[in-house]
Amino acid sequence: MPHSIATWSSWWRNAQTMWEIAQSAPQVIAHRSTRMALAGHMPSARDRKEFHLMGAEKLEAMGESAFAVMLQLLQAQQTATLALMSAWWKPQAWVDPGPWLRAMPGVTAAGLKPVHKRVTANAQRLARVGLTPAAAAIVPTLAAAVPAKRAKAVVTPRRRRRSA
Repeated sequence: MPHSIATWSSWWRNAQTMWEIAQSAPQVIAHRSTRMALAGHMPSARDRKEFHLMGAEKLEAMGESAFAVMLQLLQAQQTATLALMSAWWKPQAWVDPGPWLRAMPGVTAAGLKPVHKRVTANAQRLARVGLTPAAAAIVPTLAAAVPAKRAKAVVTPRRRRRSA
């Protein structure tokens, strides 16, 4: 089954979008994980806002993505139905997957767009915030220092024996 150049270029654009997501998401995760580690049990108001944004934007992107995919599938269904109705006398039209196959790159692109928009925007925004690799190096130092402080607090002085 021959595929058009437009179909291949659509899939190529989707692959590029997924590559950009794959490049940006680890940067965002690393920044936020470092931020959570540095914030400890008493995060600042700025940290709390960022941590809330982490969850809220995932739900928003998921909702937007699902809605966009639904609209694209509805459009593909209408296109396929129109193709079937216009060629109802041709038996091969009833088994032709063409309208669905041509619609899939658009469905994929619609689903990726909200996620891509947020992930790349977050990577750019968080890159300006100022957490550097030097801040990430502090995290192991803090983790090593915390158990040592706890160990000192747990140790109790030995009692002296009284001689009888």
